[in-house]
Amino acid sequence: MRSLRIVVLVMLLAGSSLLMPAHGAAKPPAGPVEITNTETGIKLSNEAAARQSSRRQVKAGDLRVWRLGPGDYLIGDEWPQHFKSDVVTDASGMTTVSMSYDVGSRQSAYTSRIATNGGSVQAAWSYISGGCFTRLQNLFGWLDSCYQVHKLTNEGDPRDFYKLEQYGSEGAKILGKIYSGSLGAVKASSSSAMSWIDWSPRSTVSGSCQTVPLSVSALGVSFSASGLMCERWNMYKYADAGRYKQEWSCGCAPTFGQPYPNVREIDYLQVISVLNGKSAIWTLSASYQAMP
Repeated sequence: MRSLRIVVLVMLLAGSSLLMPAHGAAKPPAGPVEITNTETGIKLSNEAAARQSSRRQVKAGDLRVWRLGPGDYLIGDEWPQHFKSDVVTDASGMTTVSMSYDVGSRQSAYTSRIATNGGSVQAAWSYISGGCFTRLQNLFGWLDSCYQVHKLTNEGDPRDFYKLEQYGSEGAKILGKIYSGSLGAVKASSSSAMSWIDWSPRSTVSGSCQTVPLSVSALGVSFSASGLMCERWNMYKYADAGRYKQEWSCGCAPTFGQPYPNVREIDYLQVISVLNGKSAIWTLSASYQAMP
């Protein structure tokens, strides 16, 4: 089984640009031209590698670059699958920009149990995949988001355990205000059946800006992170395993949103399990609302 490969896509959509990772080995549609070894291609691959350096080390030389059209580029190791995006403006002028894509592990190369000198190695969270999307934006606001997937390795349970983290930042542009933003996940149709194990935060959090600790665990092995919450984090945990959404909300009426240059954070963790050797794949989503 192989882990998710990372790709990054830059697109211009109705005045917005998007940088995205995905998985799969679909062939590019007719039209894209590979520019990896050109001046532009080298510049874009170096920038993409630098963006990922704080969470995942990747060599710029391992990335490929395609030009899709004027201002549109794909930077990664293969062509993406299952990517969708949308831009909707309602009668009040509120614009919602959204995207979705699949991440996860199809058939992991990790074994459930590893023994050394007759003893078992301690279970630990091992990195599977991750990526950052820069930037989902329009004239009024923007959202940068990332994800990481870890697998609990060196354990002897009949199930495999996977941890998903989604985190991001959003802000208004000079001409606009932001009102809400969300990151979420749901079990992909190509995934095996999932079971809930843990999630964080476990309830809505509100108040003045404060650091919120996040922690999940499986088989007694914890994974911790933290996020800066301002105004309100609304969490939505659903009955079907893997389906979770974290939303930042200013809780304000139209025309009273958070203005430039204020930036707000979104962050959450979840852990699910699948039968040993089975796939664990989420369809992730990201969206925000902004208006003049």
